[in-house]
Amino acid sequence: MASAAPRPIGKGTKVLLWLCGVLVLIVILMRLDDMPKEAAPSQPAPATSPAPTAAGNISTTTLPDSNYATNALLAARKEGLARESAELADPNKTGTIDPIAIDPYTRADFPDVVRKWGKLIPTINRERKAAAEIASRDARCDGVDNAQITGGGSRTDRHYMTECHNLTRIYFDAKSLAEHRAAVVRTQADMGAQGLLDW
Repeated sequence: MASAAPRPIGKGTKVLLWLCGVLVLIVILMRLDDMPKEAAPSQPAPATSPAPTAAGNISTTTLPDSNYATNALLAARKEGLARESAELADPNKTGTIDPIAIDPYTRADFPDVVRKWGKLIPTINRERKAAAEIASRDARCDGVDNAQITGGGSRTDRHYMTECHNLTRIYFDAKSLAEHRAAVVRTQADMGAQGLLDW
């Protein structure tokens, strides 16, 4: 008896085999994701930045950041951002304040701010100008582009944020403003590594 010739594979069988292959590939990839990762080669720990002074003057930070696998990667990112910030710095603007940065709050231009702060608006306008003047004298600021009251304070402890041309932000509260110093300084590198400060 002669053997029967093999039957050709039908279209449905080919699709089924293809789907099985895709399924096997997915299972393999899922197993690879579940496998423990190899430890990264050890790298020397980056130099720690100075601790904040009593005046709260911090230009860098050592706080961990969950976006970076190692401290070395975080340090490298902050160093790169610091270089970018330095490149943005305009030496011709050091000590300057853009007039629009301290435009007075008025009911016509800032109705929500005036509604919230009411009779304190003249005081707030003076304090914004004082914050901008203090920030403009800070060596890390190459000219103030913005000075605003923030929502983080209270009627008795108002908080202000000034932003410099090189994106350094200098923060003030009632106490630091009375002492003619910054409460917190965050460079572009700090913000890049940790995000914005809720002040």
